[in-house]
Amino acid sequence: MRVLLVIAIGAMSIAGCGGTPSCEEAIHKASTHIPQLASPDEASQVVAQCIKDQWPAELRTCVAGAKDQPELGACMTHHAAHASQMIGASKAELAKLKAKKYAVEAYPQWLAAHPDKACPDKLEELNAYMTDNDTLDPWGRPYRMMCGPTMAGARGLAVISAGEDGKGGTADDIKSWE
Repeated sequence: MRVLLVIAIGAMSIAGCGGTPSCEEAIHKASTHIPQLASPDEASQVVAQCIKDQWPAELRTCVAGAKDQPELGACMTHHAAHASQMIGASKAELAKLKAKKYAVEAYPQWLAAHPDKACPDKLEELNAYMTDNDTLDPWGRPYRMMCGPTMAGARGLAVISAGEDGKGGTADDIKSWE
C-alpha cells in the first residue's frame, strides 16, 4: 500500500513539473490569457470535449502554452482533427485568425528583419515568425499572399483563403484585412 502511495505521489509530482498537461490543466493555463476560456461554463465544456475526444499530448501542450487567440488558433489549425471542437471555433474563424497572424504579426517582424525588401517572395518566408510552419488553410489548401502598395482594400501584405468552397472571388473567401 505504501509503495502505491509513493508511486501515485511521484506521478502527481511529474505531471505538475512540466509533464504533459491534462485537459483541465491545459484549459486552465490557456484561460489566463484567452478571455473566451475564462468563463467557467466555457472552460468546462472545452475540458469535457478534450476528454471525450482524447486530445493528444501535443495538442494539450500547445493549448496550455497559447498566450493569445492567434496562438490558440495556430494550435487548432495545426491539429485540425480537433480544431472545430475547441472553443466552438469554425474553420472559417481559424482561417481568419491565421491569415491575420501572417499579415499583422509575422509580416511586420519579417519586414524589420529585411529592411532592404518590401515583400517576401513567398508566404513560407514568414513561417519563422509564426507558431507553426503550415501554410495551408483549415480545408487543406494553401493560403495566397499578395504584397505591395497597389492591393485594393489592403496595405502591406494580404493573406487570403479561398474558404470552404475552394474558389477565389466568392462570398466565403477569407481576407486578412477584413
